Amino acid sequence: KIADQLLEKLAATGAKGVKIKIGGRMVNTPENAAQTRRYIPTLRKRLGDGVTIYADANGSYTPTEGIEAGRLLEDHGVAIFEEPCNFEDEEGMKQVNQALTKLKLAGGEQDTSVYRFRRLAQQGVYDILQPDLYYNGGILRALQVAKIAGASGLQFAPHTPKADPLIAPFW
Repeated sequence: KIADQLLEKLAATGAKGVKIKIGGRMVNTPENAAQTRRYIPTLRKRLGDGVTIYADANGSYTPTEGIEAGRLLEDHGVAIFEEPCNFEDEEGMKQVNQALTKLKLAGGEQDTSVYRFRRLAQQGVYDILQPDLYYNGGILRALQVAKIAGASGLQFAPHTPKADPLIAPFW
């Protein structure tokens, strides 16, 4: 059912990729893990290889679980894995990133410190720095993070949880 909805939205918008949620949102129960193991292969098969899949775990995993989930994602051609571990667990995120080689790790939406983004970049925690436009202080702060990303050879993708008129000034 979700794959059908995503296919409809892809057709209507012409988008080339989708962002999905995996895990249990800050927790990973056995049921969450089983659902992810079923969902990812089915979704890839239904969407085909031409669609970019971006999986957001919302900090659901321990580092070990994040590596396991990340390997499943890699096996099914998922391109980006966002926030597998709790956002404060820099070392856990780094362990996940070092263990995975076929996808990019994204994060930073919860961070509000340019200093922290600099440290995340220097320590290789993420491949994609993702400051939230609201939490991180707007466009100027996001541009500071973009400079940090560029200087570190990382990608930059601003994040926002908003999908309403409040986001208009940022686009």
